[in-house]
Amino acid sequence: MPTDDDIAKAMADVAAYSQLGFDRLLVRAAGGNLSVRLPNEQGFVVTPTGLSLRVIEPEGLPIIDASGRVIGGAVHLKPSQEIKMHLYLYERFARVNAVVHLHPAYATAYARRGSELPLLTSQARTKLGFVPVADYAPPGTQALVVSINRVCENAGGGLKAILLEDHGVVTFGESLEEAFNTADLVEESAQIAFVRKAFD
Repeated sequence: MPTDDDIAKAMADVAAYSQLGFDRLLVRAAGGNLSVRLPNEQGFVVTPTGLSLRVIEPEGLPIIDASGRVIGGAVHLKPSQEIKMHLYLYERFARVNAVVHLHPAYATAYARRGSELPLLTSQARTKLGFVPVADYAPPGTQALVVSINRVCENAGGGLKAILLEDHGVVTFGESLEEAFNTADLVEESAQIAFVRKAFD
């Protein structure tokens, strides 16, 4: 069972990275969602639906089980509508302990093109490897999970980030810090690719 300290740390981390995502302009308005796996498979802390990441506080986070049912935390709040996507990634990759979904402008623009993100720096190639695109499906639907699964099936190992056509980016890693840094690097890579294109 996770201890009270485990839960408090997870909630504090999700709130902190939610605010950071908003501050770094990786998401606007009430978009985006984050989650983290609690130790010993005892659930997931997830951002609620309908709230800006700017206003997320540790005490305002629901805890869900592997089926998406609220089992603790802010039980009066509904988990993010994207929870199907999060739970799929946790089930698919045993190494994943955190999922970050944001709407950074440049990465989303590249996602609209429907092609893999160009990685023009050595850091991006080393840390990201490749960033494929999942075909569009409505947010929060099982169809989106199917689209992401198709990418995962074709990608092999080492996948850390997926562009979502017309929708943004989802990243995942062993920690919330890793998943967030991956999202940040995806957006930087998209910005560099955009600027490089201007010189062609």
